[in-house]
Amino acid sequence: MDTLGRHVIAELDGCDAELLSDCATVRHLLLEAARRANAKALADETFDFQEGGVSGFVLLAESHISIHTWPEHRYAAIDIYTCGRFTLPEKACSFLADRLGASQVQMTTLDRGVSDRSGRHEHRMGAALRGAVVPTLANLPNSA
Repeated sequence: MDTLGRHVIAELDGCDAELLSDCATVRHLLLEAARRANAKALADETFDFQEGGVSGFVLLAESHISIHTWPEHRYAAIDIYTCGRFTLPEKACSFLADRLGASQVQMTTLDRGVSDRSGRHEHRMGAALRGAVVPTLANLPNSA
């Protein structure tokens, strides 16, 4: 069954703290991740927190990529949602994990916009450690 999009949520641990603190580097990596996902960047914004850490967002023609970093914990949270048949959000996530030097990656991928005949949305989730996806299945009822 076709999906309307894929949503990747990732936890990156053991990252290079210096890279996580560098606003210009984070911006460059987000834009390159968009390119590697076969997505078109429309706008971007990054913010450098004085006490450490960076938040960044790229608006895509196909949706978005965001990151929030905590250099003091060598941790980054990544959220990538893309729609369209030819986008590769997992590839963007793997690129970011590699370039930020993550020693551990936990990635969950949700197929979005898929409903079964009853109108319920079926989410296929998988956790990945450096790309080895272990699928699970969760049928979530529609909101009332």
